[in-house]
Amino acid sequence: MHTLQWHSRAEKAPEICRHCKKGGMEQSFVSSGLFRVNANRHTLDVWLIHRCTICGRSWKMEIHERVCPRDLAPEALHGYQVNDAALAWRCAHDQTLLVNNRAVAYYANVPITIDGPAIDMQALAAPVTIELMAEIALPIRVARILREKLSLSTAALKRLVEEGRIECPGVDVRKARLAPGMQVILY
Repeated sequence: MHTLQWHSRAEKAPEICRHCKKGGMEQSFVSSGLFRVNANRHTLDVWLIHRCTICGRSWKMEIHERVCPRDLAPEALHGYQVNDAALAWRCAHDQTLLVNNRAVAYYANVPITIDGPAIDMQALAAPVTIELMAEIALPIRVARILREKLSLSTAALKRLVEEGRIECPGVDVRKARLAPGMQVILY
């Protein structure tokens, strides 16, 4: 059986749904890519700044609260201080941070890039195992990735799954969320 790898990555940060004090209702907030580091005696507070898409009001997503600077990795502390874009991207997607901040992230409008060879299901001569790789666990459905990469409609994907030509060991392909190292088998 031939094995291929598809690498998935989100091209932008997810929208966060929160109550906007200025607008008085639930609004979408997006990461500005900027950190705020605040010293409080011998401790630091670190936040990632998000902005309301309607009014521009800011919301600070807590990264660290009252942490001793010596307890932070030197490269992380430096990244917070210089607004490292890659670090901001990782924090904006960090599911633990989002849960701790009672933030709900929406990935429906986030463009996902999938690097790897395309496969024509009509010309498939032998079974192929696809390893789905990702830098971080993205809460997107595997079906979305398969539809985009295999150029299938939702109905066509459903038909192939029901026929047993697409399977994901141990999980339902149509409902499973992307996890790094997940495998999908095409017949």
